[in-house]
Amino acid sequence: MKRNLITVIAALLVSLAAVLPAGAQNSTGKTARFFTDSTGRKVAIPAEIRKIAPSGFMAQMFLYALVPDRLVGLASAPTAAMQGYINDGVLALPVFGQFYGIKSNLNLEALIAAKPDVIIDIGEVKKNLAGDLDSLQQRTGIPVLFIDASSMAAYAETFRTLGVLLNTVPAAEERAVFCEKAVRTIEQGRLKTGSLPKRVRIYYGEGATGYQTVPARSIHSEVIEYIGAENVAVLQATTGAGGSQVTMEQLLLWDPDIVIMGYGATVQTLKKDPLWQTLRAVRQGRAYTIPDAPYGWFGRPPSINRLLGLYWLGTLAYPDIYPEAELAPAIKKFYSLFYHYTLDDAQTAQFLDSKR
Repeated sequence: MKRNLITVIAALLVSLAAVLPAGAQNSTGKTARFFTDSTGRKVAIPAEIRKIAPSGFMAQMFLYALVPDRLVGLASAPTAAMQGYINDGVLALPVFGQFYGIKSNLNLEALIAAKPDVIIDIGEVKKNLAGDLDSLQQRTGIPVLFIDASSMAAYAETFRTLGVLLNTVPAAEERAVFCEKAVRTIEQGRLKTGSLPKRVRIYYGEGATGYQTVPARSIHSEVIEYIGAENVAVLQATTGAGGSQVTMEQLLLWDPDIVIMGYGATVQTLKKDPLWQTLRAVRQGRAYTIPDAPYGWFGRPPSINRLLGLYWLGTLAYPDIYPEAELAPAIKKFYSLFYHYTLDDAQTAQFLDSKR
């Protein structure tokens, strides 16, 4: 269903209100305008933004989806999984590091040397965020903006805001509509799971052995709850980055209906350890590897890549609610819109087979 025209116009007017020609000049002497970011900071920015530095992985992914040709550097070094899917020119960009997170390693000198028009941070609102961004702006002399993307339901408006900011409204709207449809499809399906006798119970394993898990209610495992399933690991994170170590004894007590493996673990990992064969889900062939090219479909990083994870896990857990027929078209469209990559039928089938 197309977004109501009046609603679209209203949303654009609201966004435009945040970006107003100022007639002022920034520190470089260029005509500037003011943009009110998601923290409420009113920042002077160039009238035309052609060079952008992402402050972190989340910003990098959103900006690559919308304006890959305007990136002047990356927040994180390219991985092997990105090869072949991400534009070679982008993969060759310098790596500045990231401003936030446990891997915070921002190289201010390299960032300043690239001379971006703006630095853009995208993600969750963090404590003292406005002050941190003001500090970064003062240290670099470059305008720093924050755009909210605190949940999958917020992604559509993230793209709309970027569309107005970067003067790419039509392209941003196309991506926003995909985000809205994905979230709406899953939310409608989740309502249906409420009438089932019980929810599907899922164990999510990571690491070299699969015994590291991401506890329930973590942003890194949110896809499980979002589709209406239950993460069996109701635990306190104990190993950093949202992880906890578990044992086969604990897994047998949980007795999950489905096992999914990712980020260091695969279904092949389970075959190397005879203990996994004692788990009912594994014996029944209900163990699956999370697809991970160019980014994992689940939660590392917890960005737009999770939209694919919603479709993928939905069809595994509740095939009668989330039809598999919708999965292949969604995969192809996502790769085209967000990675600028055209998947052929064989590649799409390989992704589908990766869950077998």
